Amino acid sequence: MKRSIALAFAALSAVGCSHVTVDLATLTHPPRAVSISLDGISVPVGIAAGVDARVFDGDSRDTRSKVDIAAVPADVLGVDRTLDKNHFVLYGIRTGSATVEIYVDGDRVSRLPALVSPQIAEP
Repeated sequence: MKRSIALAFAALSAVGCSHVTVDLATLTHPPRAVSISLDGISVPVGIAAGVDARVFDGDSRDTRSKVDIAAVPADVLGVDRTLDKNHFVLYGIRTGSATVEIYVDGDRVSRLPALVSPQIAEP
């Protein structure tokens, strides 16, 4: 089951205003303890979730734009690009808080809070 969120932002372009969104769809089936939403990201230590960062300009999918995702600090939540364009793996490194920054073509378009919690066994 894929879960997705849309991260909306208004971006100024050379020709005027565009309404661009970045949709993060999970590529894996992470445990219930993983949450990726407009309110933020929550991942336990040692758990990973694959996401597809899809860019939309209005209602049209933009397959040419390049998405980058970074976590600050990088030693709490890890973010690695996969071999597929705009696919990433998010994973908990150590407990704590971080900020996830999302860039489209080099411009920061969104900041989300992230929490990495201790790993708890699911029943």
